Amino acid sequence: MKMFQQIFESLSKQREVAKQASSKESSHPANFQAQVDKLSALGFHPSDCIHALEEFCGRLDEAAIWLTHNAQPIPAPTVRLQDQGGASAINFHSIEIKTGSVNICVIDDCGDCDVPLLEVSLVHLSLKQDYLGKGSAGCSLSVDYYNRALSGWEPFLEPWKCEAEWDKSSSRDLTGERLSISLKTENTVNVNITNTLLDLFHMVKNNWTSDYYNRERLEGENSIVSGEEGYKAMVVSPQGYRQRSPFIPFALKNETGCDLSFATLTASPDSIADMENKDPNKMEEREWVHVPVGSIVPFSFEERGKQRHRDMHEMKVHQLLVRVDGWQPVGPVTVDKVGVFFRLASSEPTTSSSLGYVPPSARVIIAVTLDGSARKLVTIRSALLLSNYLQCPVDIRLENNALRLGGMWLEN
Repeated sequence: MKMFQQIFESLSKQREVAKQASSKESSHPANFQAQVDKLSALGFHPSDCIHALEEFCGRLDEAAIWLTHNAQPIPAPTVRLQDQGGASAINFHSIEIKTGSVNICVIDDCGDCDVPLLEVSLVHLSLKQDYLGKGSAGCSLSVDYYNRALSGWEPFLEPWKCEAEWDKSSSRDLTGERLSISLKTENTVNVNITNTLLDLFHMVKNNWTSDYYNRERLEGENSIVSGEEGYKAMVVSPQGYRQRSPFIPFALKNETGCDLSFATLTASPDSIADMENKDPNKMEEREWVHVPVGSIVPFSFEERGKQRHRDMHEMKVHQLLVRVDGWQPVGPVTVDKVGVFFRLASSEPTTSSSLGYVPPSARVIIAVTLDGSARKLVTIRSALLLSNYLQCPVDIRLENNALRLGGMWLEN
């Protein structure tokens, strides 16, 4: 935000400098430069043309007659054959750009997030700008926004083919210039406005406004230290300085009542691994992360780095393998989208299972929610939730002949 603010403030300063540089020319009529160009086209030096127009108060015909009698025309340049291969000055009248695609991505790194926000795409862009201010452009414009709950792009402005032309002309009072812009299109403008887009707009607006006007953050960076002679000195951090912690997009919370471990898995939509058909020995080779009861462990699927440096349009499926103590691993579970999912977990093989008895399976709930602005919180819990509405604690004991004994203490 501070960087954009300084850019906008510099524009006004540059404008003031340009006005001061052209203050001498402001006393001339609005069409004075056009008259100078006409006289210069006859072969006279621009300084002589300006002097002639000032001498005859802008009367073009009399200034031209005066130049023919009193000014020396500029001789035509001669080019020798041996000088044709040498270096020459570059002179251009217009700039033209043609490209297949231009993408402008806006990143939201305010507060506790660092994810894409908006992307503007210009397909088949053709841009031409003349030195005198006249220009034209044509492209197919589209705007997408990043849905953080689904971890994917959604369209705001559907692809829209349009053409634009602009030119500078004298204002009505002949004291300045005005910019005329014309827009041409034969397609319908299709705009998608959803509740997700409105919620994202309000959230980003509040976060950016709070970050910009938050003076308490700057005051917190100030520290008072004692000097050697007993006086107090104020040490002030530079305005806008902030040391940000790296953004970790995922976190796992253990609410099962038992210790668990999890492993990450990244695949493409065409090659999603079916872990139920995998060899259990191969699953043990994965790097499992231990999560104690009631703990929250942040994690990431890719190597450390900013998500802005990655291709967010490359479709990747992020999945988790979960293994609760005393149960076989379950999964894979996709955690890119917000929602509640479940998997059936089988108990570890025991002596009773070797005798032909198959113990019952248990349902494990995996709930994916947004924690803050962009981080996804994956909560692992049992499908059985016990709520105590009594005024005193209740001790509940679960017993199963095929499984080990377990106890739980509920507070009111």
